[in-house]
Amino acid sequence: MSIKTAFTNCQGWYNRSAHYFYSTFLAPRSNGEDSNRSERILTYILAITILITGFFEVVIAIVIATNNNYKGVPLSIFSCILAIYFFLLYLTRRGKYLVAGYAYIFLLFFCIVCTSYRWGASLPMGLLGYGLVVTIAGIVISSRFGFIMALLSSVSVITIGLHEHFAHILPSWKLSVLDTKDVIGYAIMIGITALLSRLSNKEMEQSLKRARDSEAALKQERDNLEITVRERTKALRESERERMRELYRFAEFGKLSGGIFHDLVGPLTAVTLSVEKLSTDSQFPTENLETLATLKTARDATKRMEAFISTVKKQIKTEDLRGLFSLNTEIEDAIAILKHKALKVNAQIIFTADFDITLLGNPLKFNQVVLNLITNAIDAGATQIAVALFEKTTENGEVLCICTVTDNGSGIEPSILPNIFLPFFTTKTSGLGIGLSTSRDIVTTYFSGTLSCESNVGRGSTFTVAILKNKSIPKNQHAKQEILSPQNTTYST
Repeated sequence: MSIKTAFTNCQGWYNRSAHYFYSTFLAPRSNGEDSNRSERILTYILAITILITGFFEVVIAIVIATNNNYKGVPLSIFSCILAIYFFLLYLTRRGKYLVAGYAYIFLLFFCIVCTSYRWGASLPMGLLGYGLVVTIAGIVISSRFGFIMALLSSVSVITIGLHEHFAHILPSWKLSVLDTKDVIGYAIMIGITALLSRLSNKEMEQSLKRARDSEAALKQERDNLEITVRERTKALRESERERMRELYRFAEFGKLSGGIFHDLVGPLTAVTLSVEKLSTDSQFPTENLETLATLKTARDATKRMEAFISTVKKQIKTEDLRGLFSLNTEIEDAIAILKHKALKVNAQIIFTADFDITLLGNPLKFNQVVLNLITNAIDAGATQIAVALFEKTTENGEVLCICTVTDNGSGIEPSILPNIFLPFFTTKTSGLGIGLSTSRDIVTTYFSGTLSCESNVGRGSTFTVAILKNKSIPKNQHAKQEILSPQNTTYST
């Protein structure tokens, strides 16, 4: 094994040992930054105290072993104090650092008061001890508790000093010069105080650095958020402008459509009259059956074109009509308009109704709702679209007119299902996203009804229009079904 490899192994072992020692004996276990800081400092204080107490206990044990005339502090007292410090460290590691902190401070304060009472209030070691107690109390517990310990220390010094003054007590140490033990003790007390101040300042500097880093990160995040909001707002405004331009084009087309349809109906009517005149003309040869069939086909085609144009004209009317109309007829007209679109995508539209249901209201608005629902079903990739019209009696005895549009399309995700009736919400690559919103507004405003949706992803959707029936005239008690498919472009009953 090379020297470099051995050095690397030793370094790795040292890092692992240091990490284990820190995580087991020193790492804080409290929640919160302030609690962690106080617990960490108290752990360091107890560790240093244990090391110093253990060192003096070893020194006293050596002195006792080499000098039978030792009359200082008994070794048992150091052992008891050391055991107490270990117990406080155990409490700290168990998360009860406040209990351990209070106990350590009051124990240290008691020892200093006893020392001052024994050797005098002006003993330098005692005065330094009082300062150390105040420092530890302010760092580990709180600044208020540090102030309280400062008051207690002042009261102790004044009380002991007055007792010495009135009792005319002169401590013996004042008649002698400082020896080596005193100098070392003073140096240790000053060093411990400086070390605690350094630990506290370091912890506060790290906390301040983390706070500044967090503030900088928040500022950066806020700036990024503002940029994102501006970009999204710009994109939304551009999208709204584009949709408004499309709405404007639709509105312009609506203004022009009246004249366009009028120009179309005129020639179609002329063609229809000409064909009928030819077929009824006595001079026209009626022996040619093929010619008659051709004339009939031309006449039927022009009449269907006239009916289709009439239906489209009805879609773009805006006046508020109100009267008794047939729900069946409006559904049939909507299906007729979408016939070509359904054939292009091989979709089949099936309309079923128990009988002809009439309703008092605006027929154009109801037609628009059905048209929007069937259009959405076609756009969802459905191949089967079932439109059903029936009546339902509620528990209160009221009669509802129910129209359902069921498809086997792609369905709607549950996460976006609550948003489908919001204005300008769409999942299509093209479109304004106002069809369903407009349909619900029409149902609730013009008919005081409801429009709801149930959907399963991959299985299709069902839209239900429920309107309270105000008047119904049954015309046919037999079931009626109309089918529109690529193979059958005509309606059959």
